[in-house]
Amino acid sequence: MSRFHRGFAAASALFVAMTASATEQDSLIIDQRVIAIDAQVQFDSIATSRIKRTHSWNLSRIDVGLVIGIGGRGVEDRWHEWTGRYDRALEIQSVVWQMQRPRDFRKPFSIDWSAWVGLNASSLQTVRVNLLADSLIGFLPASGAEGLQQVTYERFPIGAGTGVETDTLAVPIDFQQTVSPFVMIRLSAHSDRFLASLGLGIAVGTKRQGRIQFQSPELDSTPFIEGALDRSIWQPRITWTMGWKLASPRWSVCATGLLTPLAQQNHYMGLKVVYSLASE
Repeated sequence: MSRFHRGFAAASALFVAMTASATEQDSLIIDQRVIAIDAQVQFDSIATSRIKRTHSWNLSRIDVGLVIGIGGRGVEDRWHEWTGRYDRALEIQSVVWQMQRPRDFRKPFSIDWSAWVGLNASSLQTVRVNLLADSLIGFLPASGAEGLQQVTYERFPIGAGTGVETDTLAVPIDFQQTVSPFVMIRLSAHSDRFLASLGLGIAVGTKRQGRIQFQSPELDSTPFIEGALDRSIWQPRITWTMGWKLASPRWSVCATGLLTPLAQQNHYMGLKVVYSLASE
């Protein structure tokens, strides 16, 4: 083996040895000299960084929901159990102020507070009392294909005696339209796919509500009781929402509920669609 080959082999062996030594001992090789390094690197910016809240006045979300009335302050106020039909309401609302933190991806969800304004357009069932029969003795709830029925009872003379005639007649149901603007404070929690919220607010009605309480047929008794008007046009509201985000992050579909404790129709359930004007 020539001197050149022997030198090349020795240099290669030395290079491999020094490289292995440098790798094991955290070293650098400069001009065939091994220089040991004693250094530590720490990454603690995530643990020590502060995530600041942001406050903003803007229209960043719009909610549109359709709900039906399923409740009542008492059994006598649950009109759907008598008529077989439901009160309904359409709501549209938008956030106007929001306090939130930028998304902290170390946590499964984020929480924020927001202020909302909206409009509730309700369609509530009603009966025109002046159109009910004079011989009315009570009502029969809707069943099958038949709607709410009024029962009449009438006596008439037959020769020297008295005859009795009973009959059932359909009750015409109308819908009363009301519009109520409202304001609300909402606490929301959301993740990449799910969102939930709880809101507390107050609405002002354009008119006071009041409707009769149906009674079962009884002789010599009151066929219905006049309903008391709502004591105030100011109505507290409690809402909840739970849903999921669609493939497009701007759109969400949610189940929602509305409680209006002072109203005769005091509980609504339904669905709403959420659209985010600003991307998250």
